[in-house]
Amino acid sequence: MSEVSLFELLKEGDIDNCYQFSDKASLGGKDLVEYLNTLLYYSVSIDWTSDIKDHPLIVINSIKNILSDNRNKPSKILLNYCLDILIKGTIRDDIKYICLLYTSDAADE
Repeated sequence: MSEVSLFELLKEGDIDNCYQFSDKASLGGKDLVEYLNTLLYYSVSIDWTSDIKDHPLIVINSIKNILSDNRNKPSKILLNYCLDILIKGTIRDDIKYICLLYTSDAADE
């Protein structure tokens, strides 16, 4: 059986299995770095239509900066809070997004 990625679990909305990743990340080290990298990547992929100042990327990056104060024993509450924020988001359809950008650029010419 292949290993399931945190990104895929978030995409599927499987918060219970996502918490297993935060448990590993709470031990610090490489698991914490991989966890935060995945959260940042996922937050960039979210289809966000609200005010840009509330974008999950800004929130997750801020929490990452707070967690960096104690990398050996990061706050499990903050690690889980990141999941709670991201689980609500939907991934944007990049094909539609690229087409929209392309047609917007063509209309500007």
